[in-house]
Amino acid sequence: MILTPRGRGLVQRAGSTELTAPARLRHSLLRKTHRHLSQTCQIQKLFRMTERSSVAMGQDVTAMKEALSKMYEDSKSGFPDVQAISCKELRDLMSSSEPVVLVDVRSPDEQRVSRLPGHVVKKVDFEQQDPHAYSNSTIVTYCTVGVRSGRYAQELINQRKFAKVYNLKGSIVAWSQEGYPLVKGDGSQALTTKVHTFGKEWDLVGDGYDSVMFGPVQGKVEIVRSVLPRVLGGR
Repeated sequence: MILTPRGRGLVQRAGSTELTAPARLRHSLLRKTHRHLSQTCQIQKLFRMTERSSVAMGQDVTAMKEALSKMYEDSKSGFPDVQAISCKELRDLMSSSEPVVLVDVRSPDEQRVSRLPGHVVKKVDFEQQDPHAYSNSTIVTYCTVGVRSGRYAQELINQRKFAKVYNLKGSIVAWSQEGYPLVKGDGSQALTTKVHTFGKEWDLVGDGYDSVMFGPVQGKVEIVRSVLPRVLGGR
């Protein structure tokens, strides 16, 4: 049996080659860096595919933006310690080399309609992960208009002591108002124009996007699903 020096990162054991611990760490970091760079390039491509001129936005879009902003500002008392991030700021952040994790706090039915591109983690999956797994990442929460995600971001600050946590102001509706890309919720990364909204009050999606509303019964069920855990003190 021939032993390869550990300093070179390989050890021969019973006919199989194994990486030493330092080499495994380097290998893991390189894989994560490669995945992040590939994902960043893909996101930049999606943004280029959906670029729109802000000059083309009419008065209707401006009025919808103002209505959405007021809706968000009126709810900020529920998450006083949470710093908001705008869609444009998030776009720049996602196009940079900094690792960003988007936490989607919506219900599964909402998520199936569409989601933001990039490294998106469902709330239930995020909570099952070791917090240290995201210690070097910027966490951005989002939902439909930013109220549920703002409350969840407040929980992350209070209970899990995350340092870099932001809430996407206006969330997925504001994202559509900027004309930024959305992808299908099936994990395919295929573009879509559909945006889930609960009802007419939240139907403020951008020009060229389609608002999807559940029927009266299903809509009420989804609202109960999102609110009941907080009433019971859970998530």
